[in-house]
Amino acid sequence: MRIPSLLIATTLGLLVGVVASGCGSDDSGGNGGSAGSTAGSGGATGGTGGATGGTGGETGGTGGSAGTAGSAGTAGSAGTAGSAGAGGGNCMMVDVSNVTLGSLYPDEPYSDFSGDVTPNVDEADPDAFQLELYEDATGSFALDAGDNANYATCMQCARLFADITDTEIGKQFFQSAGTFDIDASVGPMSGGLKATLTDVTLVEVTVDPDTFESTPVANGECIIVNGPLQIDIAPPPDGWTCDASYFADGQYCDCECGVWDTDCDDATLEISGCQAGQTCIDPGVCDGVPTDWTCDAAAFNDGATCNCECGAFDLDCADDTLPIDGCATGDTCGSGVCLPAAWTCGASFYGTVDGCDCDCGTWDPDCDDTSQDVYGCGVAETIQQCIDDGVCCVPTTCADEGKNCGTLDDGCGTDLDCGTCTGTDVCTDNVCTAP
Repeated sequence: MRIPSLLIATTLGLLVGVVASGCGSDDSGGNGGSAGSTAGSGGATGGTGGATGGTGGETGGTGGSAGTAGSAGTAGSAGTAGSAGAGGGNCMMVDVSNVTLGSLYPDEPYSDFSGDVTPNVDEADPDAFQLELYEDATGSFALDAGDNANYATCMQCARLFADITDTEIGKQFFQSAGTFDIDASVGPMSGGLKATLTDVTLVEVTVDPDTFESTPVANGECIIVNGPLQIDIAPPPDGWTCDASYFADGQYCDCECGVWDTDCDDATLEISGCQAGQTCIDPGVCDGVPTDWTCDAAAFNDGATCNCECGAFDLDCADDTLPIDGCATGDTCGSGVCLPAAWTCGASFYGTVDGCDCDCGTWDPDCDDTSQDVYGCGVAETIQQCIDDGVCCVPTTCADEGKNCGTLDDGCGTDLDCGTCTGTDVCTDNVCTAP
């Protein structure tokens, strides 16, 4: 089963297929051969022209045609060299750099790595190279053989996405040649990768959104990755508990991840995992009192009591063996707020202004704000209401009940104005009738 790539998921939320093609046939393109041999000597009828150009490069075709004979009495001119090519007639050569881990799911197993592409393949919009690995295997793998010959079945997959915008990917390419050597010292599910890609060619393809079958289409583009491409990404150190891609990613200082993130050596990076006002200290733990803390500063993370309703989350509350201060008996402390014992949904959903979470055992304070979306009530949540102790309710309407006058309970605790009668009609049981 394919896992939609992180790149596509974050760009579109779906897999985009575009037209594709294999590279040219074996008798075209390729690095041109050397020039033909020396022309024949002159004679009565002229010497024969030079030999054909040399055979093309390793993926190219044959060289140019033989030189023609010289005119009478004059030596024939030498044959010309085979024309230069790039393995498929018009394949473009690109460099891939800055390859980093994108996502990692060892239990699937699945990992992907992405890199920058230069020069730009087509338009001005950015491009990206991506590797997807669907097994925890090391060794040497042919990218154009067996399961690896199609995206639907590949275990080691090389792809390239061209012209990426916020709403679409212009073109996508899939492997048609090359070798992927993965070193056993840093395997694909380790959070790092030590590998070499050699002689990689990719062709423009369409990908079926249901079967993930990749299909080359005639006259599409092809790309050669300048190589060999060496990848040497060290895995996170032992003890790292956060997403493997977060370690040393150059974006955030990731704290409270079990060990020190080397990104935290850069004081200009934003800290992730701590509350506002805290810093991250060795060996990777949050330090200081949060800015939003409203209780006694000495009570924060004192190791003795979970102090709740103090404006910020007390780290002591992560220890459910400690006594709780600030909540009613039987309550627990969720995301810094007291959580009723009857609450059955996640602690992060209670009173966190994330929507009215209904059918969670008790009332969510977020439901006090009628502008909040209602969750937990099944289909058509936009017309449902949350009432009483967090019970879902579908309100009725005057029209649904066949009423056209007076006041009617909508079944969820709200009075509806069904209108007034005209003329001499009177309102009887919320229906206008003649006297």
